[in-house]
Amino acid sequence: MYLLSTSQTPLNQVDSEMTGMNDAQRLRLTTAGGGFGPVADRGYGVSYIVAGEDQISFHISSKRSADNTSSKEFREELKRSLRDMKALFEEKAK
Repeated sequence: MYLLSTSQTPLNQVDSEMTGMNDAQRLRLTTAGGGFGPVADRGYGVSYIVAGEDQISFHISSKRSADNTSSKEFREELKRSLRDMKALFEEKAK
């Protein structure tokens, strides 16, 4: 069982700074943002940013001292699940 804390990180702090920019310009100025640590010693902290139609960034953290967690394994499972969801939507669109 994963002990999981998640939150979406904002794309930017002040929308007025991007007034007049098109989507491509805004995307170029979007960073992967910051993350946060797990709230439980044996858990994960995951922050994410949805930066448009084609980009999602994740920050995955866990404590190395926890024998039940691995940020790398979590990342691989997250990638697999996103690919699986994409395949479901593509199949549904046929």
